[in-house]
Amino acid sequence: MKLLSTTGLGLATAMAAGLVSSANAETELTMYYPIAVGGSLTEVVDGIVADFEAENPDINVTAI
Repeated sequence: MKLLSTTGLGLATAMAAGLVSSANAETELTMYYPIAVGGSLTEVVDGIVADFEAENPDINVTAI
């Protein structure tokens, strides 16, 4: 599970870095789950998103 967390955060960071050339404006990202998820996996992804947003306050991620 730790690999999933690290990989997911790295992927989110890479996506954000590619989309954001300047951190001057707030950016909205929408992340779509590839399959229907729920339960503990949703909690893991929510934690990854929260950590990412804490490190990048100008980026808001919505996981759908």
